[in-house]
Order: sequence, then structure tokens, then C-alpha cells
Amino acid sequence: VLTAFLSPTCGHCRAFWHDVGPKIKEGKLKVMVYPVPSGGTPEEVKRSTDITAKLLDQENAAAAFIRFSQGKITVPEGEASAASYEQINRNIKLFANFKFTATPSFLGYKDDKLIKTTGWPFHLPNLLPNYN
Repeated sequence: VLTAFLSPTCGHCRAFWHDVGPKIKEGKLKVMVYPVPSGGTPEEVKRSTDITAKLLDQENAAAAFIRFSQGKITVPEGEASAASYEQINRNIKLFANFKFTATPSFLGYKDDKLIKTTGWPFHLPNLLPNYN
């Protein structure tokens, strides 16, 4: 399982979904996603946070994130729930605890050692054992 801190408004995060989507569909890769907003100006962070919260509110948030990242859906209308903003804040704290500073960021285990990396693309076999 790959743990990923991703933002729906991050270009490199969208590239990640494009590149690994087939592996996920084939069952060769499982990804645990912690949605976080992208960095930038305060206005960009607010926009990214609002989009992330609105996607979290969808009935199938995982599918909404992927479809949004692929350009297949637009940002849902309306206000996001307080619960989604609270989840984002918890994710940001976890992101900061690992001392990540940018998206996408990843955690994996190899040889019983926690491996952390930021950026895409990277060589998945360096992060995950048994990845083909």
C-alpha cells in the first residue's frame, strides 16, 4: 500500500493519477490518499482547500478526486461541509508531522523501513517492494 498526500489542484498529483491509474485498476497497486490543499498564495491555498472539501463531500469521494484530476468532472457547486474542512485540517497536521512541504508526497515501506518522498514522477520500485 502506498500512502499519498495529494491535492486535486496539483499538476504533479494529476500526473500521478494518470500514471498509476492502470496499476490501481489491475489491482497491482493500492493507494491510501490523504487529501490536502496545494500550496501557493493565500488565495490559491483557499481555492485548493475549497475544491478539496467539495470533492470530499461527494458520495464516492475517491472516484470524485480521480475524475476531477482527470478533467472528467468540474468542481461541485455549493458550500462544502464543516466535516470536510475538519478532515482536511487533520490531513494537513499529519502531512506536517512527516515534514512534507509539497504535494504530491508519499510514504511506503521497503525492507521494513519507512521511506518518504515528495514529487512526481519517482521510481515506485524504490518505494514499494514487489511493485512491477
